[in-house]
Amino acid sequence: MRLIQAVRYVTKASFTGWGFPPNNVCCTSHNICHLTRRGVTQVPNKPAVMTDGLFSGLTIKPKLIVFDLDLTLWPFDCDDFVGHKFQKKGTKVLDSNGEAVNVCPDSNYLLESIKNEDGVLLACASRTVFPESALQLIRVHGWDKLFDVMEIYPSSKVKHFNALAKKTGVPFNEMLFFDDLHWNIDEVGRLGVHAHLVENGINTGLVRYALQSYEQAHKSRNTGV
Repeated sequence: MRLIQAVRYVTKASFTGWGFPPNNVCCTSHNICHLTRRGVTQVPNKPAVMTDGLFSGLTIKPKLIVFDLDLTLWPFDCDDFVGHKFQKKGTKVLDSNGEAVNVCPDSNYLLESIKNEDGVLLACASRTVFPESALQLIRVHGWDKLFDVMEIYPSSKVKHFNALAKKTGVPFNEMLFFDDLHWNIDEVGRLGVHAHLVENGINTGLVRYALQSYEQAHKSRNTGV
């Protein structure tokens, strides 16, 4: 599938004055999510051993799975690397200082598994103020060949998801989303997206749990339970 990409280049100064949601905003009950900081159900944040496949045994799957980037697929913010050039040496990605830049341990497995799953599209949505750094990292890791759609620019996640819906034709209630920020989970959940909070980076256990929860929610809706 042709990669659909939307990136806007802005300076840090142009972002000054944009308001951030208050810290006390948390996810509502619109969809399935897990807020460990707010005392709601905690999902163990450690990798799961997948003896079969990520989608094994599932009969209902989301049509689009979307990941945030910073502190979700990689354990840092892009603004930590402003001005850096990344290069790959062997299996390592290095910054301009020659230091390794690692993504979360399960990220490659998860993205490749989703990309190889029939009927499921893969996207990223990031509000980073430095999209050029994010794109560099995506390309050097080879993820540009995995994402079907990329929305990378400073805006609200609602705008990102409206763009994703328009470009893919997938309705919000058939999307699955992972992000590390409560207010992103909240505003995207209000659209009808099944949104899950990430803590300490994405991991296989959380994604598998989210897929099973998504399936159960759709089965319950179909049966009226």
